[in-house]
Amino acid sequence: MQELIDSISETQNNLYDKLNCFSSTDKTAGRIIAIPVGISDVVLDTLKTPLCAINNIYLIAINLIGSAFYQRFSLKRALKNTELALQNISAIPVKLAMAPIKLIFQIFTGIINPTQVSSIKNFNYNV
Repeated sequence: MQELIDSISETQNNLYDKLNCFSSTDKTAGRIIAIPVGISDVVLDTLKTPLCAINNIYLIAINLIGSAFYQRFSLKRALKNTELALQNISAIPVKLAMAPIKLIFQIFTGIINPTQVSSIKNFNYNV
């Protein structure tokens, strides 16, 4: 499951690397392509949160069951994964509420300057 989550992040970066490279040769086509790339990015970013929650729930079960039989599993890890799972579960409504705003932001950023667009996962709230 963790490999899937990592591949989503890698896919998000690859989408924008290819968009920025393509847009440097043809800005008009880059602006058009920026729309589906922005949609894909926001959808992938939104999907990561429930996948992380599912992964942590899986790790909770593994650590709870495994701690009775093996030393490499522990209740401490199960508690940490419980905390992470609850954080991810509570973040799902926020992610869903923010998705349309992020989508509009990504689309307009791609339309304005398609050569310097980055993934929403790198969204910096301090700017």
